[in-house]
Amino acid sequence: MISAVHDHRLRREAPLALLYFALYMGYMFWRPESEVVHWLTLVAIPLTLLWLLRRGSGGRPFRDTLGSVGLRRSTISQGFVWVAGAAVLIVGIQLLSPQGEAIIAAVRSGEALYLFPLAMLLMLLLAATTEEVFFRGVLQTRLHAWFRSHFWAVAVCSVLFGLYHLPYAYLNPNWPSAGDWGDAQNTTEAGTSIIPFPFFFYTPETKFAFGATVMAYKTLPGTDRPSSLQPTFVYTVKNQIVASIASEAYLSQGNVRLLGSAAFMRFPNTFWGVGNDASDAAEEEYTARLFSLQLDLQRRFSTGWFVGGNLLVAHRQLVETEPAGLLATAAIPGVDDGWVISLGISLTRDSRDNIIYPRRGGYYRVRVARFDGMIGSDYDFTSYRLDTRQYLPVTSSHVLVFRGLLMATDGTAPFELLPQLGGETLLRGYFTGRYRDQTLLAFQSEYRLPVWRRIGAVGFVGVGQVADRLSGFAVDRFKMSVGLGLRFLLSRDDQLNLRADFGFGEGSTGFYLGMGEVF
Repeated sequence: MISAVHDHRLRREAPLALLYFALYMGYMFWRPESEVVHWLTLVAIPLTLLWLLRRGSGGRPFRDTLGSVGLRRSTISQGFVWVAGAAVLIVGIQLLSPQGEAIIAAVRSGEALYLFPLAMLLMLLLAATTEEVFFRGVLQTRLHAWFRSHFWAVAVCSVLFGLYHLPYAYLNPNWPSAGDWGDAQNTTEAGTSIIPFPFFFYTPETKFAFGATVMAYKTLPGTDRPSSLQPTFVYTVKNQIVASIASEAYLSQGNVRLLGSAAFMRFPNTFWGVGNDASDAAEEEYTARLFSLQLDLQRRFSTGWFVGGNLLVAHRQLVETEPAGLLATAAIPGVDDGWVISLGISLTRDSRDNIIYPRRGGYYRVRVARFDGMIGSDYDFTSYRLDTRQYLPVTSSHVLVFRGLLMATDGTAPFELLPQLGGETLLRGYFTGRYRDQTLLAFQSEYRLPVWRRIGAVGFVGVGQVADRLSGFAVDRFKMSVGLGLRFLLSRDDQLNLRADFGFGEGSTGFYLGMGEVF
């Protein structure tokens, strides 16, 4: 059983191990290394750093370091037994594969007497030692202490291990995906792309988060835009869980557009109250649990024009609040558990040349939704949303983007469904929901340009405010956000970017890692 002191030491080392992994990934995208160099970067350097951290803590730092990654006499002996058993199992499986005849021939000729032990030795000295020492020995043990869960330690470490292979998929000419990660995952059917992608990201709302998604695209016959299906699972170091599946389908020769999503969320979050002047002193923590289903059916009636209806069914529950906080003591709508169900209509104009990375065209959408007890909702209110985006090509590769957003509610909406300012899509640099009220007005602009090969950059600026009514907006009440970001092109065919943004608000900052553009 791990002692309390040992467990505390491993938890303290967990963020440092993740930081080392992030720096190592940056180095690998710059210069992928050979198996031999792994002994330096995945074994020697990490163990040396751990030994240096433990030198001043008494005991036997070198033995403690080796023991902390599972290198003990007892475990090594057990490991050899498991390796031998696994080798026999693998050989048995391979005997049933197309390589089975070659294995039998090696046994008959006597070559197996030295080839099999040599292959086992090489595996032990290379990937089976270097990768396992770092990912299972260093990372997984620290994540287990941090999460206090074997399951989440294994799950997160597995995602990071998959992410570790991405530089080879991009840059190693011997890999089938050299130059484009999407190419390695393409199916044999033309017009179809399936991209499984482990990821990690960071936002002020989640801190570090880990997960996996499968991005599936297919251009249906007679349509000029790809339909998509994307299941996603996310877990964060703040114990937030998001499991979702989203789809966007273009049907009937592209004249019908069907969007759907289903999600489960257990989300520890922060609340500052309602209003454009909500105080930092009012900050309190709460945890919400949400099940939701959303459908949006649109019909094209002219080039780029869609009209449609939408349905939202969700059940919300606050599972934790601060005893002396506003949510526990004040009459804040949305504190009680309940259903939120709405029917709505929308009108959309979409002339973007690419839905993943637009370079020209525009996107304009107005939506009105009614939440009402007559259809089973526990809250009665109407929500309005006007979203406008314009993409202007400055040069063949530079793009200037503008976005305007107006949101309003009429009636008694739960606090989590009030228009909210902040987050990675709306004024980066402010916490999502830092300011919320009955109405919201925001403007954003972003300049996107390539820098070198797959690397790009963006600069962005935005202003926004919330108010209790439309007439409450004022020029001197806008909150401002500015920032810079880097992009790494994951797929030339799909124009999908890995995104890193740093935003500055008034008295706050935010760092964001994710995939795709924010708008």
